[in-house]
Amino acid sequence: MNLVYMDLLQTDLWINNIIDLESSDDDALCPSFKLAGYNSKFTISNLGSTFAFLFVLISYQVMLLITKQLFTYIFPIKWIKKQIQKGLDQLYWNSHMRFAIQQYQAILLSSLVCVNLSLNSFHISPSQFQQITETVGEKMSVYLGIALFAASILVPLAMGMVVYLHQRAGTLMSSKFQQRYGTLLEGLDVSARSNFLKPYWSVITLFRWGFQISMFVFLKDFPDISDYSKSLHVSFIHNTRGLCEALCYCEQQ
Repeated sequence: MNLVYMDLLQTDLWINNIIDLESSDDDALCPSFKLAGYNSKFTISNLGSTFAFLFVLISYQVMLLITKQLFTYIFPIKWIKKQIQKGLDQLYWNSHMRFAIQQYQAILLSSLVCVNLSLNSFHISPSQFQQITETVGEKMSVYLGIALFAASILVPLAMGMVVYLHQRAGTLMSSKFQQRYGTLLEGLDVSARSNFLKPYWSVITLFRWGFQISMFVFLKDFPDISDYSKSLHVSFIHNTRGLCEALCYCEQQ
């Protein structure tokens, strides 16, 4: 897993002109995080281009929903309504899941840095919370960090539940599933002969990333424990890979 983040839109050059994120005590979690590009306690600053992409995705979704209502009740033009519905069908849920998977590391890492530095791992009093949310930029950063932290836990669970329900119903290969959730199975062989773990590989990968990133953030002050946890993580990866290979071999016999 590569934690070095490339800010494609160079948001550090212009984001402060839109959102006030200046703070005298703003600093990276540790020197290694600063070298990797996560040099702030603010969620928005650490997200960089991901914040811009997230804003565009949400804005596009809101615009489609508003336009759908407009052309459904005020200007009922069937062709336009059909095009809007087509755009919504393409947006839900494949686009959301693709974005979540591709940007999961940056989203989780930025939110955990906010939780660790700004919220002191949720060990914070109401007066301290008011102090760290005085400006609009601080409010946006803290609330966004909390929301993304919750989403980083709930989204993989929701993805796993979607796969489980459709696997149980035997509809993983249906055109309806591929149209709505095909991103979850992209590049995977989920035919009837494949083992039951394969459809969950994207979900397993997200949880694996989550475990490793959490170790990086919360055990940064305990290098011995962190190294031991990373060793356990590597062992878990090898054992999981060996299990999948064994299952695949058994299926071929």
